[in-house]
Amino acid sequence: MTKATAVIWVKRDARLTDNPCLVEADRLQLNALPFFCFEPSVLTANDSSDMHVQAQWQAINGLRQSLRQIGSDIVIAYGEVVEKLTKLYERVPFTYLFAHEEIGNDITFRRDRAVAKWCLDRGITYREFPQSSVKRGGVNRDKLQQLWRSRIADIQPLQIPRISQPEELRAIAAKTAFPKLPQFTTKHLWQPVSEADAKATLTDFLTVRSRWYRGGISSPNTAFTAGSRLSVHLAWGTITA
Repeated sequence: MTKATAVIWVKRDARLTDNPCLVEADRLQLNALPFFCFEPSVLTANDSSDMHVQAQWQAINGLRQSLRQIGSDIVIAYGEVVEKLTKLYERVPFTYLFAHEEIGNDITFRRDRAVAKWCLDRGITYREFPQSSVKRGGVNRDKLQQLWRSRIADIQPLQIPRISQPEELRAIAAKTAFPKLPQFTTKHLWQPVSEADAKATLTDFLTVRSRWYRGGISSPNTAFTAGSRLSVHLAWGTITA
């Protein structure tokens, strides 16, 4: 490979459209290798459930299908992130790691800090891109409007970029498989989560269900269909606000 490689660490941004990590890799003319890790510490946390695990699985499966349709793929791993990044780095000595700034719990915050240190120790450029108006860490109240404009008001949606992924990287990703998670159950009645489902849900709301929103959102009997049903997609990043 003649070009440097950027690993695109997918967390709660399982989409191709409006993805600044992919756009930045294209802008810098880097090879891009998407990477997702099912983390035992996150999957078994007190605030996680079977519903969360199913949503993650579906979102990443949908992303893999979308990537394969354009000639790319994603590395799927199971374990703690630093451990799996270390193993990936031994096979692909990447120089960039791009991810979105996840607003999660203490587990994911500590994990992000550990990854930042891991990158620093190896001279890897690590960049986190904001995905919402929520800023991690302290916020100067005098600059709230500036923050809003920089993260929401002045932001234009990004198109799907050209993803440079040579056969060597694609082969590595293609050999990775989803882990078997027998301790978790799935239910077909739960709302499906993927970028394609997000776009279909948004279109259905804007063209059909929104006419019932004003009168139906206040009742538990009708809110299920009168609401946008986009919360789960916003939560897992299969669509952006």
